[in-house]
Amino acid sequence: MDNLLGNSIKFHVSVGRSCQTFYDQVRSHKLYRYLIFYIRTDNVIDIEKIGMRRCNYEQFLDDLHKCGAGDCRFGIFDIEYACDCVGGIHSPGYHDRLLLVHWCPEGADDTKKMLYAAGLKALHQILGERQVIIKATDLAEPTLARAIEECRALDCVPLSTQVPLVVQPHSAEAT
Repeated sequence: MDNLLGNSIKFHVSVGRSCQTFYDQVRSHKLYRYLIFYIRTDNVIDIEKIGMRRCNYEQFLDDLHKCGAGDCRFGIFDIEYACDCVGGIHSPGYHDRLLLVHWCPEGADDTKKMLYAAGLKALHQILGERQVIIKATDLAEPTLARAIEECRALDCVPLSTQVPLVVQPHSAEAT
């Protein structure tokens, strides 16, 4: 009965070869500001959009949301911000960190949501970096202020205790 209801469907999602190459060009070589990923019909994550280094966070969000209210996407953004934290892994000053946004709007169907949840695990395993991960279901969630706040929170944590930060969508019940 679970299979008929879709409750135990398992998706195998793999990451396309070019994803790692372009990810390295964002992270290490600073050639691009961001990448937008989608899952092809053959369940392979591929690059949909590459943002040039001069692009800003608003352009990133616009490209991330272009898929519409019924589809999901992933985005990697090389975020730069000021941090005045003392005692963490960084000294005060300007820093950069990779932000991984999992865009899965409320309007997406359940199958698409499950597919992208499986894709998030696959993408995170391949990237292997300690990114800040924001899971967003509406346009108000992945704001620049929130992204910077989450990055700064990691900067003040001793390196030995640092783990990937997964930020869940804000729930209406919590307010």
